Amino acid sequence: MKQLIITEIFQQAWKQTKAHIWILAGLYVAFTILSSLFALLVDPLTHSWWGSSLVNLISAYLSSLFSLGYLRNVIEAQADIEPQMSAYRQPVMRVINYVLASVIYAIAIGLGTILFILPGIYVAVRLQYYTMFILEEDANPIQALRHSWELTREQTWSLLLINLSMMYRQECDYDEAFHYLNEAERHCKIMSSIYRINIERARLAFETNNKPDFMRLYAKISTMKSENGFSYPYEERLIEIMNLLFEGKRNEALERAKRELSDEGYLRLAELDCAHNGEWKDACDIFQHEVVLHRNKMKAVFETDRKEMSDIAGNNILETKNIEMKLASANLNIEQLKQQNELARFQQARHKLMADNNTLLINRMKSEQKLAKAKGKSKEAVMKMEKEQSELNRRFSLLSIILAIIVTSFSASYLWHSHKSKKRLREKNNELDAAIRKAQESEKMKSTFIQNM
Repeated sequence: MKQLIITEIFQQAWKQTKAHIWILAGLYVAFTILSSLFALLVDPLTHSWWGSSLVNLISAYLSSLFSLGYLRNVIEAQADIEPQMSAYRQPVMRVINYVLASVIYAIAIGLGTILFILPGIYVAVRLQYYTMFILEEDANPIQALRHSWELTREQTWSLLLINLSMMYRQECDYDEAFHYLNEAERHCKIMSSIYRINIERARLAFETNNKPDFMRLYAKISTMKSENGFSYPYEERLIEIMNLLFEGKRNEALERAKRELSDEGYLRLAELDCAHNGEWKDACDIFQHEVVLHRNKMKAVFETDRKEMSDIAGNNILETKNIEMKLASANLNIEQLKQQNELARFQQARHKLMADNNTLLINRMKSEQKLAKAKGKSKEAVMKMEKEQSELNRRFSLLSIILAIIVTSFSASYLWHSHKSKKRLREKNNELDAAIRKAQESEKMKSTFIQNM
């Protein structure tokens, strides 16, 4: 089986998906609304055990169908194809295989988590691509999980670390991003992945305005490309444009970026260039253009969803969607004002914000751990109390049954012995009466005999 190229999964996928992010987000919102409507419609059925079971099965099937269709839309977005509704027409057997594989995947992670958490993370990383094999190859659950295990052989730690690095870079936590890239390179054994790690390093150097490191990495990337023949067109074009910006060929770089990159990529690059050159007003203007672009895309998606929902749920859903659009627009305006203020203070407060961000992240993780522990203890206490109450009720019921049996047995025994004693007494009385009659007859005969004498 072909070895996994890590960065094609985490870097290229994100860049391609970003161009269609609002369509994918709109589909997810539409599914959420439809799920809520379905839950309201079938609520009367959940009051019986058979109805609740039927509703749960239908919900699991529909959720799995949406997951497969949504993943197909993401794959289409990576290929720069407009996501299609036909992706949600999946064969029934494929959906069932996905449900079974998901159950096995969850059980494997749960068992691994019980063994001190780390095995659970390891299993999750190794088996995470089973959905792709079910979707693309119609594999059964066991085959899909086995293929995912083989696909990630010797790449587990690199996958995990590069994933963490991307998360921190998106949050502008560049120190942590560099740290995890270093760890990924230490564990990585494939030259093509090391090449892409260097590209990611160069991007981080550009975003942090570190020209010496960028130029060194650019030269290293060029050497590796010429020696090994690597080819990752989108990332390489992006690095070349960044190099032109550092070389002072600003107009050429921006023209090329506008021609070869997506609108979001071009605006982001121009915004970073203005920030590096201290042109904060221009950076704010570019950021406003980004917000307007995102808002227009979101409005288009919401407008399409509103028309579709109009055919399904009527005018009430349209009103709800309209309110959501207004709320989203208000949130975007608030976010725009916040970002403008942050951008104006960015240059002088960057290092302080990074330190504060690390502190807040650590505190949040500690708080989440404490909250999770508290919830776990509370849940254990409730379960223990319920178990003790159940055991007490069982013992009380058992004791009541035993006591009822004993009382019933004693009453029956008493009544039987009482009846038997009365019967014996009647027999004795009858015998005594017979004896008295015989004695009287004997006395009478004796008297008669004496008189005759």
